[in-house]
Amino acid sequence: MKSMYKLLLGFVAIAALSVFVSCEGPEGLAGADGADGLAGEDANTVCLECHTSVIMDAIEGQFALHKHTTENGGAWGRGTSDDCAQCHSSEGFANFLNSGESIGVTNPGGLTCSSCHGNHSSLEAENIEAPLVTSAGPIAMTDGTTVFDNGDGNLCANCHQSRRPAGYYTDLYFGTDTAVAWNGTDPVNIPNSHAGPHHGPQANVIAGIDGFTLAAVTTEPHHASCNKCHMNDEEAGYGHSFVPNIASCNECHGDAVDVESMMTATNARITAVGDALVLAGALTSEDGEYSPNPGDVSPDVFKAWWNFMIIIEDRSKGMHNPDYIDALLSYCEDKL
Repeated sequence: MKSMYKLLLGFVAIAALSVFVSCEGPEGLAGADGADGLAGEDANTVCLECHTSVIMDAIEGQFALHKHTTENGGAWGRGTSDDCAQCHSSEGFANFLNSGESIGVTNPGGLTCSSCHGNHSSLEAENIEAPLVTSAGPIAMTDGTTVFDNGDGNLCANCHQSRRPAGYYTDLYFGTDTAVAWNGTDPVNIPNSHAGPHHGPQANVIAGIDGFTLAAVTTEPHHASCNKCHMNDEEAGYGHSFVPNIASCNECHGDAVDVESMMTATNARITAVGDALVLAGALTSEDGEYSPNPGDVSPDVFKAWWNFMIIIEDRSKGMHNPDYIDALLSYCEDKL
């Protein structure tokens, strides 16, 4: 009997517990609906300002004709070299921007869209721009002292600068290519037919460094970023032909500067100096193209030759920095 009583008491306890667990409390207050977010930008309006077949075909078509590409560039093979990869291959350039090191690439290729452009950091209409792979902050140049800051043009200047300062030759080479200090009077050796500052010292000219002048020069470099002139022509692949748009000069200078006449006059001086350097034995000339002529020359001729190589490799006929190019040419004219 006592066992039955305990068993009955257990059933009652279980039933009570189940009722307690399953019962619901009072209903809470109704929650308020969340506010709708602001409508996003219409992709058909924002994205198609640039990403239309007409615009993208024009960009890709013009860029495909340029020497930055594998098909038209003749120097990408140098990208296998650790010394050259940072500028002579798309892969080496990307690695250099990320690590600061130049490492040779097994199968180097020319630049592509992604070599210079990354993903949009914002898709808000007021902030969308053609994004660069780097913030394009100031860069240290190969002379070891100059910091170059030309806006978005800093991205270009990573490669479009001299790979060696003038002292590379004046300190190391004289006479028969003996590595001793140059005393300023002994003959200086032009070591080979590709000697000089290298093929793209545009940033050096803009910065006004590495050449020989008769006196200190206060230069007024072309202060617009590289793309202000070189990527400012919608008819030429929206700037991706990189051909400078001379008309863009008038946006700042108006009619006060006759750019065409300045370039013609500067080119005449360049030709006269080049011909004089041929006579002095520092250059050879074929079909109007000048090349270094290996051999010993006097210090004055060497310095004039160095200036000349900066000028012709810059290829702007003075426009990247008129005052500085004028000073380099004046030095040549004085010494020759």
